[in-house]
Amino acid sequence: MQHKAHQPLLPCASKYLQYRWDKSGYEIHMKKLEKERLSKIQRENLMLLDKISHIKRNTGRTDCRNEYADKRLDSDKRQEALLEIAKDNKIMLRHLTQCAPYYSVQVWNEQWIKTLEIMKSVGRFPPLNHAQIVHPVAHDACLWTGGGNRSTQRKPPNHRENMQTPHRGGRGN
Repeated sequence: MQHKAHQPLLPCASKYLQYRWDKSGYEIHMKKLEKERLSKIQRENLMLLDKISHIKRNTGRTDCRNEYADKRLDSDKRQEALLEIAKDNKIMLRHLTQCAPYYSVQVWNEQWIKTLEIMKSVGRFPPLNHAQIVHPVAHDACLWTGGGNRSTQRKPPNHRENMQTPHRGGRGN
């Protein structure tokens, strides 16, 4: 089993001395490697300590952010569509601001006054408040014409409900 036995680097007469010399050389070499390894570790520790102290001093800003701009594949098409929509909206707004109303509020109020006068002349009983029927307030006339929420509408006075029905004689109908 020669491979397990000590093989000297240089031939010598005394195998024991040769073994001790080789062993001391090997130990010196191993100490040198250990010293280099420890110095390398010490240097890396100092570098890490310097980095940590720098981070503590400068509130730890990161320098490895990947600030990529999000790019959509259809961004150009989408931008063109948005511009076209904005242009169409401007055109519609211009048309809406330039158009005149089709119905006139003043004509509606005049027609309502005429309608009230006709109702007054046709009705069976005279109105309770003659001034309100002849010259109604425009706001009241608009509320009487309908539209809007039914619970908030004011109805024109119904004169027949306010008056008592006459008895036709007899036994207390």
